[in-house]
Amino acid sequence: DDESGERGVTGHRYLHDENKLIKKKFKPGPTTQAEVRDCSAPLEDWQLSLIQAGPKVLDFGNVYVRSQMVKSFSVYNDLPQAVLVCVQYDTEELNRSNPSSQVVPSAQ
Repeated sequence: DDESGERGVTGHRYLHDENKLIKKKFKPGPTTQAEVRDCSAPLEDWQLSLIQAGPKVLDFGNVYVRSQMVKSFSVYNDLPQAVLVCVQYDTEELNRSNPSSQVVPSAQ
């Protein structure tokens, strides 16, 4: 990662860990006026650079028929506003992944 880039409200880089199961889930869509306003606003390039997603590759290793493998993909929002994150899956195997959308608050 480039250490010279913009820093957001926390100034931290988030470390994504695919093996750490994330228990805290956010609501699937904006519900307050502030969230609707924040989530509807288009983001500029510098703002997108303050949203970190990862890990970039999920290594499921050997997965056997009728077995389940659980990995975590996380998004860290270092903007001063909430963002709506939606994930689209290209394969049938990932259809049970959840949640498919979340409102990620600032600094979360």
